[in-house]
Amino acid sequence: MSWQRIAVSVLGAYLRHAPDHPGRWRLIEPAVALAPALRDTRRVWTIRVREGFRMQIDGSSQTGRMLYATGEYESETTRIVTRFLAPGDTMIDVGANIGYFTILGARRVGPRGRVVAFEPVGRVRERLTYNLQLNDLTNVTVRDEALSAQSGAAEFFTGPQDDSGLASLRPLAASTRVSVMRARLDDLWDADQPIALIKIDVEGAEMAALEGMAGCLTRHSPDVIVEVTDEYLRALGASAAALVGFLTGQGYSMYRIDHDRLAPVAAAGLGDCPSQFNAFFTKRPLPGGRLRLQPATGR
Repeated sequence: MSWQRIAVSVLGAYLRHAPDHPGRWRLIEPAVALAPALRDTRRVWTIRVREGFRMQIDGSSQTGRMLYATGEYESETTRIVTRFLAPGDTMIDVGANIGYFTILGARRVGPRGRVVAFEPVGRVRERLTYNLQLNDLTNVTVRDEALSAQSGAAEFFTGPQDDSGLASLRPLAASTRVSVMRARLDDLWDADQPIALIKIDVEGAEMAALEGMAGCLTRHSPDVIVEVTDEYLRALGASAAALVGFLTGQGYSMYRIDHDRLAPVAAAGLGDCPSQFNAFFTKRPLPGGRLRLQPATGR
């Protein structure tokens, strides 16, 4: 075992289980830097994440590596999900992967609420389903479609063996090709059932997924969390500007998810954003046009 594997094992165990204290956040950066050492391991761990639930993970996904190394995953987005979901709400998780945000949302909405998780990759969906069972969650529906602007069979790229979270309708090198069914959320969803929040992370197919749910966006005005990567979007004939224009045309305001706040971004301000970032779109007014997020202890 390499020194990196030993180091991330020790550091990860501490970060997952130690109570919050003013200096804890300083250990996150080295833990993240060491996490890639887990890529080649096939060992399976069952861990408790800092949000309090259990997950079965291995080194084959970015989500799993980050959870093992730090006990957290996209902590800023985590705070958005818990801030804007309420008991009894419905959440749609598009690109659910192994289930971190699915479980987070399901615990937040409670037994009167509902989460619908879309994950088209079979082996990843099996891990997602297992993680739901591990937490005794019965308010989640798992679906195998790839949400898109069209319905029907399509070629899907599962991503490299050591990074299953990269799977997409976008062509990927070192990837196995499988056939999946695409579907429009508008064709699947009961128009009378409100949606509170939609999270989308589908490695470049975000625009297509949004186009296929235009009716739901108009009827229910859900908040939307979406990963924006211009390079990936362009590979499927879209762009970051087109995605933002589509949602602002629906009446949404755009915010970049920073570590301690939601920062408003005008369509013309995309050039000031990183090449890849998570964005929050909402039709609700925010105090002062922005929202402070509670940072991790010590930040």
